[in-house]
Amino acid sequence: MLVQVNWIQVTGRLPTSLFARKKYEVVWVVKFRVDAFEWPVKFKVREEKVRSVVVEPYRQKHGVWHEISGGEFTVQAAGGVVEFGMYEIETEWWKGCMVLAGVKIRPKP
Repeated sequence: MLVQVNWIQVTGRLPTSLFARKKYEVVWVVKFRVDAFEWPVKFKVREEKVRSVVVEPYRQKHGVWHEISGGEFTVQAAGGVVEFGMYEIETEWWKGCMVLAGVKIRPKP
């Protein structure tokens, strides 16, 4: 659990050889405590456009796990790497009381 931080940057890398050739979604699994505060956050997958997500609706439902889409990627060939991240490094606002369970990579229909 993140008690209190100014900046957050969580990143991951996976070889594309782990995936079949198709489209996938990166899903962040998080929950917020009742006292969570100041959570503007951005998500990025590889060189894809950065997505800003308003997490306020998730914060209002504290204590339950939420799955937040962090973007999509398409595997076209083995031998590459997919990179993804969640971050907020542009402000000095304090953020706190978020629990990160992990990341799911799931195929898109």
